[in-house]
Amino acid sequence: MTALSIGCDNGNGTTPGDLQPYRQAWTTVADIPFVNADITTLNVGGIEDSANFVNRGDIEIYYTLPDDRIVVQMRKFTFADSDAGAQEDFDRTIPWLYTGSLESPGEIEADDPTRNCVYTDPMTGELLAAWPDQCSIRIYFEGQSQKLRVGADMRVFLPAAWEGTLNVATTDNVEEIEDYPDRGNVTVLGLRGTSSIEVDSGDVNVRLADSTEPVPVCSAQQNADCDAVGWDTNDPSCAACQVFGRVAVTTRGEQPTSITVDAPSDLWINGTLDNTQPGLSPSTEPNCDANIDCDAFGGCVFLEEDVNKPWRRRVELNQPSASLAGLGFNINIASGACAPVKYADGPDDYLMPKEKDGGQTTLCSGCLADMQAPTP
Repeated sequence: MTALSIGCDNGNGTTPGDLQPYRQAWTTVADIPFVNADITTLNVGGIEDSANFVNRGDIEIYYTLPDDRIVVQMRKFTFADSDAGAQEDFDRTIPWLYTGSLESPGEIEADDPTRNCVYTDPMTGELLAAWPDQCSIRIYFEGQSQKLRVGADMRVFLPAAWEGTLNVATTDNVEEIEDYPDRGNVTVLGLRGTSSIEVDSGDVNVRLADSTEPVPVCSAQQNADCDAVGWDTNDPSCAACQVFGRVAVTTRGEQPTSITVDAPSDLWINGTLDNTQPGLSPSTEPNCDANIDCDAFGGCVFLEEDVNKPWRRRVELNQPSASLAGLGFNINIASGACAPVKYADGPDDYLMPKEKDGGQTTLCSGCLADMQAPTP
């Protein structure tokens, strides 16, 4: 596949032979059966392990497929001084799709068919099984260690009806921090279950499906039965629905990320929005207040709201009258800092990065409606 390179015609002063960013087009690396009922957990991305396995880029998750199928796409990137040098890095950057946690891909043997999420018969090329549970989607750079500027953006298309747990972790690609601050952003559209997301300073946007229930692993009828008994999990009609859904977004250390969660206006929510940077005050610039669109949810019941700490708020939305306080779909989002962030959207921004405020947290209903999923 042809690499996308940067040249002097973009006005950034680079010339052939300069070390500069290259990025491929999106390419599909997996398109196989995915049985919703069999999959409890999916892991996407991760931090460095054994000096390798780190994607350093955007992660996009779309719950748009009408059938039991998963599609995985990647868009590789690197820094090189020529098309040939970039292609060499792309050829050495391969998908790493194996069962296991986000933390320890280096412990997996590449030829282990029991761990390979897309294992095919080496003789016939036939796929031997559907997508397994607990699979991790990562990259591997063939060599002793991964080059510092090599990585890949990831896209995963999932069945719209899947309600399992999604774990996402990515990092920034900032080896060229002044000239090419390529932040690892995360986008999740159509989430119906639970998700844990960890980033450096990329933006995070999560939109829950309109049909999301407080306890996603239970049906709409089971959730209604629980509501009828005040969510008393000791009641037989509600005993199976004790694990509420959750969206948790955090940053590593004191880094500014802007986080938005768009939830259905009628969803029962227990939410916490925070910025954990030490020394914040109401006069801190840029403004990093916790923003909750109370009108969209028909009003807010604040569990914590201090005018001297506008960056931290705890709220309950749509609480059923007979339920206990503190329950509901849990949304817990926290930025690690409040500061301007330089960023690049792609190779065209090399030597000319943009800047925006970072550290805002937002809980809304409908504010991400214009975000559209691409076609796999």
